[in-house]
Amino acid sequence: MPTISQKHQRKPKTTTEDRRPWENVSVTVFIVSLALVACRALMGDSIRAVLDPLEGSIPTPSAPGPGTSIALDLLCCLPALILLCRAVLDRTFLLTRSWLYWPMLALGGWAVLSVLWASDQFAAIVSASHFAAAMIFLWSASQIVRSWIQMRLVAGLALGLLLALLYTGYNYRFVEAAAVRNYFEQNPDELLQQNHIKPNSPEEFLFRKRVMGGEPMGFSTSTNSYAAIVVMLGTIAAGIAIQRRSDGDHFIWVILPVVAVAACVPAIIWTHCRAARATPVLAAVAFIVIAIARPVLRRFARPLFFTAIASIALVTTIIVHHGLRYGTLWQDSLNFRWTYWVGSYRVLMQDVASHHYARLLRGVGFENFGPHYLAHRMQVAAEEIRDPHNFIVRAFVELGLIGGELLLIWMLKLWWEMTRPVLPVTQALAMPGVPKTRRALWTLAAICSVAIGLNIALSVDFLADPGFVLLETVRRLLFFGFLFGGLVWGALVIVRQPDDVKAKWFELDGRPAPWMLYGTIIALGGFLVHNLIEFSFYETGPLFLFALLAGAVLGIRQSGRPIGQTYRNRSVAITLLSVATVGWFAWAIGVFAPIALAEGAAHDADDAARAGHFRQASDLMRDAFAKVPYNADYAMRRAIYLSRPDKGGPPIGRAQLENARTMLDAAIAADPSSMPDLVARAQVEIGPPFNEIEAARRDYRQAIQLDPANLRLRVEYAMKLRELFAASHQQDMAAEALAEFYRAKERNEEYHWDEPKRLSPDELKRVDAAIVELRGSAQSGR
Repeated sequence: MPTISQKHQRKPKTTTEDRRPWENVSVTVFIVSLALVACRALMGDSIRAVLDPLEGSIPTPSAPGPGTSIALDLLCCLPALILLCRAVLDRTFLLTRSWLYWPMLALGGWAVLSVLWASDQFAAIVSASHFAAAMIFLWSASQIVRSWIQMRLVAGLALGLLLALLYTGYNYRFVEAAAVRNYFEQNPDELLQQNHIKPNSPEEFLFRKRVMGGEPMGFSTSTNSYAAIVVMLGTIAAGIAIQRRSDGDHFIWVILPVVAVAACVPAIIWTHCRAARATPVLAAVAFIVIAIARPVLRRFARPLFFTAIASIALVTTIIVHHGLRYGTLWQDSLNFRWTYWVGSYRVLMQDVASHHYARLLRGVGFENFGPHYLAHRMQVAAEEIRDPHNFIVRAFVELGLIGGELLLIWMLKLWWEMTRPVLPVTQALAMPGVPKTRRALWTLAAICSVAIGLNIALSVDFLADPGFVLLETVRRLLFFGFLFGGLVWGALVIVRQPDDVKAKWFELDGRPAPWMLYGTIIALGGFLVHNLIEFSFYETGPLFLFALLAGAVLGIRQSGRPIGQTYRNRSVAITLLSVATVGWFAWAIGVFAPIALAEGAAHDADDAARAGHFRQASDLMRDAFAKVPYNADYAMRRAIYLSRPDKGGPPIGRAQLENARTMLDAAIAADPSSMPDLVARAQVEIGPPFNEIEAARRDYRQAIQLDPANLRLRVEYAMKLRELFAASHQQDMAAEALAEFYRAKERNEEYHWDEPKRLSPDELKRVDAAIVELRGSAQSGR
């Protein structure tokens, strides 16, 4: 009996010749998708720029900021729009349907909605843009990767990226590290400000340790993230090598991926990342198990999946039980993470005792974990982290029970789909009318050219020193070679004429590549395991790389299933295309355009500040804040510029200081969770011409409430109170100063003797001297 799909299915009206333009469009979309991921993986970005450039300092080359990142988000959404457009216009094109996509896209949408209740709305809107775009990109990748040729190209791109990142790590270790150490020793303040680190802070200690140790970071924000990416890409490289031997290819095809895997070992060791030393072992075990028991795994795929889920739940229960019972875990690194997770739980449950459940349900807002964590972190916690070092915990804290459950549902469904024992038929990457060798080489060259060309245009500051521009351009041309080499070794095959041994040519390899598929699945699993104790999952480059790899695996698995087409598919595609197009233009006009214009004004303001033209800098920063009034940094930086006199100009007057305080008010209103803004306003209020002592005390108290474990903030406030007591002789100031000094000393003793957050011996001496002075003055009534 015919199915409903067969009843409604019509013979396509289009001929093979008519479909060629659409096939070429799909090929172009696939090439651009690979190029976009490569571009993002080989560039760093940041949510915010340097907070306060030093006067007279040398302008540093501008790194890609939020405007550039959101522009790339919009570009990464274009493949989805084009695929929907083809689904509307080409009746022969099928969109894969799966319940997997609903929680995934809902999670991205919920992250965007969290901007409405986030304290730092600017950070939330930029990071949510990245995450939502990644979810859309994963959907488009799963729709377009439908052949073994495409799977091999994805694996080849991973090998090329691994080569580029290894080059970056080795080059830093043996060439750049010494220069960075020298520069840091000569210009410590400038380098600390470029990385948003306060002098004499625990973060400076950790940063100094990393710089002096020559730990490579690649284009990530931490050495651990670099290690996680290297392990993930190295696992795929191992899959390529195994596949080449399984195919019976010449041993030369194995040399490059094997050398790349071997080169990963020193790079991982240099990062001092313990998780990156464990996950390769797990990957090797997985490869061995697949090689030995592949038929058993295919036959019992369903029960093995549920067994794995039950095992993960059991291990999680054991870890949580051990932590709750003993207050610690069995290893130092894990114990640090346990303190982070306990603080995260406190953030999520903060309002439950008072029967308010809004935070529990919706979280604190995407990318807003850091400021809220400060009030709940354990005293022994190692750092003032901005991420809980667990991608699941972060989802629950920032997006509440709703977002956390969506993430779990998505992950369960994702791994269910990726581990189904379904493989596609062999297909070709259609490029009609192009000879095979030319088609193969032009495909690889197009991927590399778009990736590196876009990377150069977006990540190289052409207004910087010409020598720097030339160096960075040459560096990226080397990346072109690494990407091309990886694609060649991953996706090309030499074909010989049966009757003529000398006649041979290159061709895109369409042979089944199950080991590349298995290697990609193992790499994704290891990456997520790593992110149970790290935070690279939410970084832009790794996030989009994960989306491409997961989408490719889904596309391969789903393309092996028989799917019928009904007329309702086209109606859904029309609806989705209309909604997506409106959303894309709304995001471009309402979010990207203002942020890009504001970033341009802020960059000009920083240049003016370096030249000592602070009045001009404040005017430019005012324009930036007017365009993006939810970015507290713009208001804060304008307040700083208003409080400094122009080079050779008149001194600062009361009107400028009042404007500065007004901007600090605006900064705090834009981000009430920012402790530094409260301290800055208190420092302005406490001195002339305002002398608003009580207002300053309120701000200091609120700042301490936001960050109660900050010992140096308590000491700073107590010292201010001591100075005020000396001038006014108010006993309540002396009592409060003594209380803050004693709290600082008491909390200081809870730290281990070598903890960088401890007060230094000189700081403790000053605290003890201040206590003796205050006690003597208070007892004498002076």
